[in-house]
Amino acid sequence: MTKLSLALLSAVTIVNVSNAIDLRDYTVTDSQYEEAYVNGNFHWQNGNQDESSYDGVISSYYETTYSTAPFTWFLRGDLSGEIDKGDTAGAEKENKYDTKIRTYINKYFDANSNGLFGFGELNLGYKKEFNQSPDDVFAEVVVGIGYGRIYNATPLAKAVRIVDDLKKYNLVTGEPSKEYYIKLAKLLDEKKEKEYKSKYGEDEYKKYWYKDIEAVLKESGIIKGETLGAFGIIKIDEVLGETGQRAVGVRKHGWEVKAGISKEISDYDGEENDAGLKLSAEYALPIGLKSQIIEKATYTASAESGDSGHTFKNELSYLYEVSDRIDWQTNFDFYFAKDRELDPDTKEIHRYYRKYDFKTGYLFHLTNKLDFTTDLTLYKTSDLEDINQAFNIGLKYRLK
Repeated sequence: MTKLSLALLSAVTIVNVSNAIDLRDYTVTDSQYEEAYVNGNFHWQNGNQDESSYDGVISSYYETTYSTAPFTWFLRGDLSGEIDKGDTAGAEKENKYDTKIRTYINKYFDANSNGLFGFGELNLGYKKEFNQSPDDVFAEVVVGIGYGRIYNATPLAKAVRIVDDLKKYNLVTGEPSKEYYIKLAKLLDEKKEKEYKSKYGEDEYKKYWYKDIEAVLKESGIIKGETLGAFGIIKIDEVLGETGQRAVGVRKHGWEVKAGISKEISDYDGEENDAGLKLSAEYALPIGLKSQIIEKATYTASAESGDSGHTFKNELSYLYEVSDRIDWQTNFDFYFAKDRELDPDTKEIHRYYRKYDFKTGYLFHLTNKLDFTTDLTLYKTSDLEDINQAFNIGLKYRLK
């Protein structure tokens, strides 16, 4: 093991033992996490080139995970558009957009375990490029079995953030026990917040919600006086409210693997393809209270009229909270595809395609709704000789 590996392992160990609570202690299955963002950035350049050039990208997504003991439901929709113009003389404006939807349900055979489950998945896609006819809708269904469970630990991360803020301003003494941390986290879950909204209304629910949060903290024995007071409620709102500046990103832990049969009902050319094999795995690990690692891998083997194709996609993300208002986000994606096609003389033609995509940058939380973003992106594909580089700045607005 290298010195660097030992140093990293030591740092992780120090972080874990220095906290009274571990996010992996939160194994509550009755939970919901929901988020929706709009992102935008624009790059314009002039001088030392034939013509002015520009590139603008706007994207949005909605994602929710709804979990109970017997099943987990996931839904994500993405919509992106791009407009750009090159710097060569006579370059034309180009634009394109595409949208994707993915949803699945995991149904556990034993509702009281995190073991074997059956699942069904649906993937849809649609895209169009400027001055071209739109592609047909892509539609794929997958059914199979899986094992494992991933838990949403974001409520516990919010509970820790609230207690840390209250400690910083000497409003509480010490930290609650693990039992009360879990009790507080259950109250902070988005599913619970929706119950308060439904019962008391959008404009009034917070006063009842925050009152119950304070009651749990008081029951745990850490509040100094009779109440937190107005200042303590403000500190809670900075974590949970829309205009606060101490937002908490998604935190989850656990793993799951899936194996299923996939069937393309329609590809982007409108053709129906034969069934194939699809394997996937996801692993999530919070490191201490500041970092989050999420690893996803998918392998697909398909067959069509005697030909075969293989694709592999790996997505690795790492988030580190530099401070309450600044996050460092790094993503590395790798995609590989191999198709075997036969020419009229039955001579095999092997085609390989690879894509590497690395992005790292910072998110500055202006409010719990609005982020200023800056990132560096490096990517390379099989048909590019050099590595492409791009530096972007933009805004990211949270709708939910």
